[in-house]
Amino acid sequence: MDTQKNFFILFGEWLQARQARRQASPHDRSSGRLAGWLPSRGHVIFTLLMIALLIAAQTVGALPAARPQGVAPTAASPGTIAYQGRLADADGNPLTGTYNVI
Repeated sequence: MDTQKNFFILFGEWLQARQARRQASPHDRSSGRLAGWLPSRGHVIFTLLMIALLIAAQTVGALPAARPQGVAPTAASPGTIAYQGRLADADGNPLTGTYNVI
């Protein structure tokens, strides 16, 4: 019969049963609220291992590639770019002279 119920109905039934169990419980829950949110020791160890693995995987390719022998080091890039082209007005007529490009 449970196969006919959708997820929301099953979730609602579970939530009602959980609330009924909490109301029937006679002990004070104020001290256990924080403990419920804290991770267990196994989860902390697993999380720390995953962080260490991610850091190790990230730094594997961090070293610069070796330059083959006989290849000169590259020069720094210039502050300007030389461009040679054809400058024309809206009608297609060539423009001569010096113009600021913004």
